[in-house]
Amino acid sequence: MTNIKKLASGLLVAVLAFGFSAFKNTEKTDQTKLAPFYYGLDATDDVYRIITGSPVFEECTPGAPKDCVLISPTTDFGPDLDANEEAQLSPAEESSPEAYYFN
Repeated sequence: MTNIKKLASGLLVAVLAFGFSAFKNTEKTDQTKLAPFYYGLDATDDVYRIITGSPVFEECTPGAPKDCVLISPTTDFGPDLDANEEAQLSPAEESSPEAYYFN
């Protein structure tokens, strides 16, 4: 009788452990997907280009027809923005109006 109780309790522990592990989330989230994407205005052709890393807003130099840095909270539009993509984005909070990022 004691062997049956030990077997039953062992099976119960195994079933519970297996059951709870079935609800464990093993998928890892990629933290880079959560970071915003910044685009700086290039002085050579007035096109916004992606900024690798965090933007340095002190690098904005006056004299441009547009905002220095645009921010895309979730979408990576690639290395350059076209006019449609540019229209979807807003200036970064620290961005200078009418300034170039890349000179």
